[in-house]
Amino acid sequence: MISGLGDTDVSVEGCTVNVCMRSCITDYSVNFQAVVASTITNSQPNFAIDIDGWAIPSNIQLADPAFNRPQRVDLLIGASLFYGLLCYDAHSIDGSAKGSESSNDQADASLNELVRRFWEVESCEYVATRLSREQKDCEEHCRKNVIRLPSGEYSVTLPMKSSVLVFLNLKRKLQRHPDLRMQYSSCIEEYLKLNHMSRVPAEPIERCKYFLPHHCVLKADSTTTKLRVVFDGSAATSTGYSLNEVMMAGPVIQDKLMHILLRFRTYLVALTGDICKMYRCVRMASADSYYQCILWRDSPDKELQIFKLDTVTYGTKAASFLSVRAMHQLAHDEAGSFPVGSVALKNEFYVDDFISEGDSVAEVKVKLQETAAILARANFKLRKWCSSHAEVLSEIADDEKESYMRFSDGSEITKTLGLAWDPSSDRLLFSLSFLEAGSKPCRRSVLATIARFYDPLGLLGPVMTKSKIFLQQLCKDKLTWDESLPLQRYTAWVEMCSSFNSISSLSFPRAILAAGCRVEVHGFCDASEEAYGA
Repeated sequence: MISGLGDTDVSVEGCTVNVCMRSCITDYSVNFQAVVASTITNSQPNFAIDIDGWAIPSNIQLADPAFNRPQRVDLLIGASLFYGLLCYDAHSIDGSAKGSESSNDQADASLNELVRRFWEVESCEYVATRLSREQKDCEEHCRKNVIRLPSGEYSVTLPMKSSVLVFLNLKRKLQRHPDLRMQYSSCIEEYLKLNHMSRVPAEPIERCKYFLPHHCVLKADSTTTKLRVVFDGSAATSTGYSLNEVMMAGPVIQDKLMHILLRFRTYLVALTGDICKMYRCVRMASADSYYQCILWRDSPDKELQIFKLDTVTYGTKAASFLSVRAMHQLAHDEAGSFPVGSVALKNEFYVDDFISEGDSVAEVKVKLQETAAILARANFKLRKWCSSHAEVLSEIADDEKESYMRFSDGSEITKTLGLAWDPSSDRLLFSLSFLEAGSKPCRRSVLATIARFYDPLGLLGPVMTKSKIFLQQLCKDKLTWDESLPLQRYTAWVEMCSSFNSISSLSFPRAILAAGCRVEVHGFCDASEEAYGA
C-alpha cells in the first residue's frame, strides 16, 4: 500500500505498469515502474503565475511552455529520477531558481578550503614560521622521547594531547574481489614478515586502547606498490573522539617542495631517490603500539585476530612529523661520520623523496654514497635512483634504478596532472591522465578536475590562469556546488577539457643555469581585471 496520493491508500499489487519516458527535445530517456492511481493531487500550480517579469532565455525550449498555468498532474516522478532530468542546459532566473544545495555544511567547508589551497599553490610569499603552542609541545615531546635502538633504528612515542579514550568503533572493510583480497592479504603478511606488526595474545588484550579501521588504496601508476593498506586514525569512536583528535600534529620541518625544486633546476647534475616504506622504518614505543591495534583474518572461515602495528603508521596525525623528525635526529647523531649526508637529510628531502643536485658528477656521487650510508645506519633504504648523468649511478644495481621521477605534494587529492622528470632527456614534463568534461558538469566537478593539476613551478601559468578565471566566473555566477552549468559555461568547459589533453606534449629543460654563469635577478609583473602575475 502507498499512502498520501490523493488523500487515499493505493494498492501496489496488480496496479503497476512499465513506463519508458522520453524527452521531446533531447535524447534523454529512462525506464521505470509506476503505480496506477485514480488521482495524484489537485491541478498544479494552484493558481496562475505571472511570468511577464521573468528573464527566460529566448534560445531555450521549455519542457512545459504552460508551466505557469494550473494543469492536471499525469505522472509523479520520484526523487531518484529528478536529478537525472536536470541536464547541462539548466538556468537560474534572477537568482530565484537554484540547483540543489548540499546539506552537508562540512563538505562545503572542505571544498572552500580546497579552493583556498588551490589559489595558494603558486604563491611565492615568504612567511616567517611561527610555531603554535601545540607544535612546540610536539617538538619538545619528540625530543625527549626519541630513542636510538641497538639496531640503529629510532623508537618514538605518540604525541598525545591528553589521555586517550577506549576505541569502541571496530570496523574493517571487507574485500569482495578475490584478486584484491589476495593483494590485501599479501600486504598484511608483509607487515608480519618485516616485523612491522605483531599479534596480540589473549592475555594482554585489555591493553588494546584503540582499533584502527583500514582499507586499501590502489595506485595504478606506482612502479613498486600497486596496493597500499591505509589505516584510518580519523575514524570517530562511540565517544565522538578519534585517535587523531587526541594527538598533536607537529610542525612542518622540511623545506617547501617548490624551494627544493627551484634548487633542483639550478645545478648541472641532478639526482633523485625514494626511501622504501619510510614511515615503517621508525619503530613505535611498545606501550604506544597498543594505540594502533587492528582486526584481521585471512579468510571468512577463520576467527578474527588482534594485531598491533609496531611502527609509525600512515594515517595517524603525527606520522609525517615523527618519521621526518627521526631522520633529522639521525642527521644530528651521525653528522661527524657523514657531513655531506647529514646536510642532505635536512635540506634535500621532501617527505620520502630525495631531490638533490650538484655541479659535477663526482660531487653528486659523494652525496649519493653518504646519503645512502647515513640512512642505512637507521635501517632506512634508498631506492628508485634517477640521475641526469648515467655515470652517477654506475655502482647502482639496475633493479634499484628508476627511469622516471614524479613529484607530488603528498596530499590525499589524486593528481591527474603531475610534474615529472625524465632523466634520460633531463627535461621536466607533465604526466597527464585523460580528462573529460563529464555528463553533467557543475561547480563541484569543475573544481575537482582543476584541483588535480599540480604545477608548483608555474610552468603552465597560462593554462592554469585560464582555468582559475573560469572557476572565478562560476563563483560570480553564484552557482551552488551541484548546480548544472549554463549552456554557455558548459560549452566553454568542454573546450577547455579538450585543450588540457595537449599539455602532455609540453616539456621544459630541468637545468636552467650553465656552469660558471653570472646570475642576475629581474622582476616582472602584470595585471588585468581578472588576474595578475609576477
